[in-house]
Amino acid sequence: MINTKKYLLVVGIIFVAFCLRTPLTAVGPLVNLIRVDLTISNGLAGFLTTLPLLVFAAFSSTASRLGSKIGNELTIQIGLLILAAGVFFRSTGGIISLLGGTFFYWVGDCRR
Repeated sequence: MINTKKYLLVVGIIFVAFCLRTPLTAVGPLVNLIRVDLTISNGLAGFLTTLPLLVFAAFSSTASRLGSKIGNELTIQIGLLILAAGVFFRSTGGIISLLGGTFFYWVGDCRR
């Protein structure tokens, strides 16, 4: 018999993963527009596309340990709250909010 709780966890992870690809893949084609709109340098625009990879490298093991300690379900919920805060902060405008929101967005995304 299938364990319903584990089945729902897997389905939930899949649904969350479907929603997380667009913010990562959408920045590349839009980076020139972002650079012009915010009047940032090419280096800073490149950092914007590199930031998610750095955050993954720094926080993936932490998310894994947190999942072992408090449970996968709660870890995913915490990650989604951090992710939502990052999306909100990232969309408020300005380079600081863009970089800060991108950071928090990908911290919340580390658990997937």
